[in-house]
Amino acid sequence: MVKGDTTFLSTQEMIKELTEIGTSREVSIDELNKVRGGEIKGYPAQFESRGKIVGQLADLSRHDKRPLWLKEWLTHLEKTQLDEVNRSAKRLALTQEYHIVVAGDLKAHLAQFKSLGRPIIIYSPEGKVLNKIQP
Repeated sequence: MVKGDTTFLSTQEMIKELTEIGTSREVSIDELNKVRGGEIKGYPAQFESRGKIVGQLADLSRHDKRPLWLKEWLTHLEKTQLDEVNRSAKRLALTQEYHIVVAGDLKAHLAQFKSLGRPIIIYSPEGKVLNKIQP
């Protein structure tokens, strides 16, 4: 989540980073270790409440995983090799396949987002499609 006045620049930077990782830049070992550390430190918070536990179990079901996977995940994360991360990044960082959701003042952001050269779908607050703008 970003503030309204930085919405476009933040989105532009996200697309740039993903494009670079998907094409010309590899994830560094420092980046991998930073992510690992954050994921490991934040892992216990995923089980702080009954609701979060139910969410974890629902995700297991959705991804056809067994409950033991939750225990194995940390081991897998620690053993993940940098070349595996970079192969996955090349496959997953295809930004043209992403949908970017922006909520806020349409008038303030529309011209900037048009400059990205991507389709834009404008929705009502109720979720009804109001307009489709092709690049």
